[in-house]
Amino acid sequence: MGETAEFLVEHDPNFRSNFGHLSAAKVLDAYAATAVTPFDRTFTKSHFYKIFSKILVEGQCLSKRDLDVFLKYMSRDTGALTYDDKTVKMRGCSTSPHDNCITEEDAAIAAIKELTEDIQSQIAAMGMRVEDLRAKAKQCIARSNRISAMALLKSKRLTEDALQKRYATLAQLEEIAHKMQQAVNQVQLVDVMKASTGALHILNQQVGGVEKVEQVVNKLRDQMDEVDELGNVLVNTGSVDEAELNDELARLEEGFQSASGEQHRVGTAQSLDVRTILNEAPSVPSVIQRATERNWNKSKGRRPSLRMQFSTRV
Repeated sequence: MGETAEFLVEHDPNFRSNFGHLSAAKVLDAYAATAVTPFDRTFTKSHFYKIFSKILVEGQCLSKRDLDVFLKYMSRDTGALTYDDKTVKMRGCSTSPHDNCITEEDAAIAAIKELTEDIQSQIAAMGMRVEDLRAKAKQCIARSNRISAMALLKSKRLTEDALQKRYATLAQLEEIAHKMQQAVNQVQLVDVMKASTGALHILNQQVGGVEKVEQVVNKLRDQMDEVDELGNVLVNTGSVDEAELNDELARLEEGFQSASGEQHRVGTAQSLDVRTILNEAPSVPSVIQRATERNWNKSKGRRPSLRMQFSTRV
């Protein structure tokens, strides 16, 4: 409900010091940058004077006449706000036509906003008065002044009752403000939905309806199928018959196996011939032994032994 922006203006010294060197228009623009909701941007004239009279120009408190001139300038020359005899409204970032004039809703928002702030000020003052009356009553009791203490306590009780009523009123105003803000948001939502509906209708007309979309999809599917067929034709161009290759490979393997079998048979026959020759040849140690015995017998003048003779005959 504008509490954040107004708090910056009234209670934050950094806000005033940071923008004090700027012109009054720029100070108001700086405030508007923090104002998000309609409650932040809408004021009664008296409320606007109360908030901005001390901050628009550094070191000066503007009079109501000065502020009227300033409102005239901001409305006519810059277009930053609009106002009438009772209400002031800053224009937001939206381009809504409602921002160019003061409506009954704006007046109600400004009135609730000002009344809420007044009750908050009353609550703060009453709270301080309750504490002050309590402290004074304690002092009277300490001095044994029962009559004054009873009067102070009675005033304290009446103030507490009034404070309780102010809290109840403030709660009602905050609930009303919340409902109004919710209604404003709903109006904006409905406006967006209306604009979206019109945009969707135009886009659907541009598309051409369901039948046109189906025709486009069917044509696209046909073109995709044609691309697949062309791809298959290009892949099969210049291809070799794999069946013929398999037959030729089988013949080569069969010829290789036949040649290998013939070589194996020839190698086996040669091995048998060599073994036969080796078996028929006399053993080398037997020949050497017989030659050695003959030489020894000649040297001794002996006749060869029967074994030697038999071996020689053999």
